[in-house]
Amino acid sequence: AILCREFGVSLQAANLVLIVAFTIFVFKAGWFQAELLFYVLNFCAFLMLWKLLGAPSLKLAAGAGVVAGVAHLTKAAILPGLGIFLIAFAARALARGLDGARAEAIRSTLSAAVVVVCFLATVWPYISTSKQVFGLYFYNVNSTFYAWYDSWDEVVAGTRAHGDRTGWPQMPAEEIPSFSKYVREHT
Repeated sequence: AILCREFGVSLQAANLVLIVAFTIFVFKAGWFQAELLFYVLNFCAFLMLWKLLGAPSLKLAAGAGVVAGVAHLTKAAILPGLGIFLIAFAARALARGLDGARAEAIRSTLSAAVVVVCFLATVWPYISTSKQVFGLYFYNVNSTFYAWYDSWDEVVAGTRAHGDRTGWPQMPAEEIPSFSKYVREHT
């Protein structure tokens, strides 16, 4: 509520907190799950990034980058939202630059860069290890492999059986699931 109040709403903030608390969090209150922490961090990052779009500031950008980084470390699902933010921020900076507000465009661009740098600094220990072990900085078995299987039985018999959780799966390259393989094999 304090975070929401800082964004200029009071009654709406209380309403929003109650809606979120009683539609999402109350059902997970009996257990500690990464999803609950991720939802909170993701929501805070969203609010910070939203405010940053309206009023670029290096301090807020640093905070948003760190919160987004911790959210990513909690559950690797924030990258699409961060990418959308960066596209929106680039479009806004470009529009400001074309309107003649070059100082604001530069401040916007620096804020976006600070978000990215702080995000990467926060997740660097994890992603550098991921690169060493799996060959990719943002390795995730769900989006890299499992999304391209048709059933859980295929997952168990496929990359999971070939060590996808301890390194790159040890199987022939043509058998590793991917978007292109999925499109080739499905109509």
